[in-house]
Amino acid sequence: MNVEKFCEFDFIKNNFLPLTPYGKSYKENFKLINSKTKLIEKYDLTDVVLDLKKNKPFKYDKVKYHLKNIPYINPSKEPSDITDVFIYKKFINNYVFIKETLGKKISEKFGFKQDYKEIFDFLNCDGVSDTFYISEKYNPQLTEVRKKISDISKKIDEKKNEFLNLIKEKTGLEIKNEFLVVDNENLKNEFENYFFIDVYDSKRVLLKPKYSNEIIDLIRKREEYISEEKKIESEVVSKIIEKLKNYLSFIPDSITSIEKLDIAVASAELASKFMLTRPDIDSKSIYIKKGVFIPLKEELAKNKIEYTPLDFEFTKNINIIKGSNMGGKTVVLKTVVLLQLMAQYGLFVSAEKFSTRLFDDIYILFGDEELKGLSSFASEIYDFVEFYKNISKNVIVISDEFARTTNSFEASALINAIISDFSERKNIYFFLATHLENISKFKNTDFLCMMGFDKKKYEKLIENEDKNLNLWERIRFVNKCMIYKLIRTTDDKKTSDALEIARILGIDEKIYKKAKDLMEVKYENSKN
Repeated sequence: MNVEKFCEFDFIKNNFLPLTPYGKSYKENFKLINSKTKLIEKYDLTDVVLDLKKNKPFKYDKVKYHLKNIPYINPSKEPSDITDVFIYKKFINNYVFIKETLGKKISEKFGFKQDYKEIFDFLNCDGVSDTFYISEKYNPQLTEVRKKISDISKKIDEKKNEFLNLIKEKTGLEIKNEFLVVDNENLKNEFENYFFIDVYDSKRVLLKPKYSNEIIDLIRKREEYISEEKKIESEVVSKIIEKLKNYLSFIPDSITSIEKLDIAVASAELASKFMLTRPDIDSKSIYIKKGVFIPLKEELAKNKIEYTPLDFEFTKNINIIKGSNMGGKTVVLKTVVLLQLMAQYGLFVSAEKFSTRLFDDIYILFGDEELKGLSSFASEIYDFVEFYKNISKNVIVISDEFARTTNSFEASALINAIISDFSERKNIYFFLATHLENISKFKNTDFLCMMGFDKKKYEKLIENEDKNLNLWERIRFVNKCMIYKLIRTTDDKKTSDALEIARILGIDEKIYKKAKDLMEVKYENSKN
């Protein structure tokens, strides 16, 4: 099963919001980082941004504004036209603004070392702006030709207005958009003196002003000036591109710096929103203080249900977690995976304290419905076989009710064989949540248990309640009476909350009593 899917990492992803195209691409391609140096750098940069956000909020907001304005540049493609010039200008401008806003000390932490001053001034010769206009300062000839275009355009407008006023005086028709559609019945012979007349449809004609040769010559002359202007502009663009090419070698490092900053800002925003903390990745054991599985906590908060954080230190490599249904075993597994994944993605984590070590990979042994055509058991075995090919790697292996779809005798035998194998390896951290009994205790193995259902608390709460509670109301009461605390036990502790919970949720009393009797008989037989 996909690790991100198991721990509902999409919830985190949906709240991790980079601002640049580069950060957004990074977000879609998170990878497990097993380099301590790289992770510490990411944590350090997040701390830098959190400090900026707290102590210099104006600068922080300014940096975010300019990050939003960073466009995408493909560094492998050279600029070739005016659109590329505009994009490069926008990139360089916002890079320079970010660098200046951060200041020398902070900007250098993110690698903002490129000096774009000369090209920045050149691109902004008419004043600093993210837009791009081919200024006359690039070529004085543009001043002259643009003046000619402006002057002749005014003259054309004057002559046209004179002619259109004459048309109105002689025909009573007012032309506003260089043409007019009139009904055939309104067509008059004198219109031919002032209009070109074309068929519009079966009932109407299209009238276009019949401008004088003087006006037509002026229009042609203006086209010549415009053509001359475009030629000069093209030469200017080529000149700018040649200057830009001197800075193309800077772009990849600049993109890296922008991405680093963008990811740090998104990480800081995420940390602020969910009160995340910096993980410790230099520990021999896995220690969690007030660890939170955020997707569940947020869901419970909507329904005003209190969330119980996870407090535990996993000192052994193999951890067998027992407990009743609804007792929180799966949440423990998901919490461990989410914290480890976030830490090794370079993010702060949802715990007051999280100490761990680095792993090469995280494997989930859980029958995946995406493997079409395979039974749940076959799917689990497929996951195990794929994992076992990389048995030499330093890994966390998570299994929730492994072999749950086969008979308990064979399932216990298979799990014991796996634990026996794993117990001889120092590179595997194994977490197994299971209902199965007869799990042997091998070396380096811990038996853990969820404290589970507090029957006395339930009886006290339900005492004055309506006896006809619906199913969801009963579930809410069961949840209130579950103690979601993980404890260490000395052996393969048996858990027996299931029958009691089934009874509370409405199972027929005769079935409950029969099941209880059968369970007691089985227990007595096992003792003998």
